[in-house]
Amino acid sequence: TFAFIDSMIGPRRDHAAVLLPDGSVLVTGGRDGDGSLRTAEIWIPGKAR
Repeated sequence: TFAFIDSMIGPRRDHAAVLLPDGSVLVTGGRDGDGSLRTAEIWIPGKAR
C-alpha cells in the first residue's frame, strides 16, 4: 500500500529508492525535465523538512 506523505524537494523519475534499517528512505539519481540527476534525498519518518 502506498500513501502520500510529503513532496520531494525536486521532481524525479527513474530513480532508485531503498528503505534503510532505521526506517528512513534514501532516494537517489533518476531524471527530471532537464536530464540526469546526481542528487539524493532522504526522508526520515516523523521529521519535518
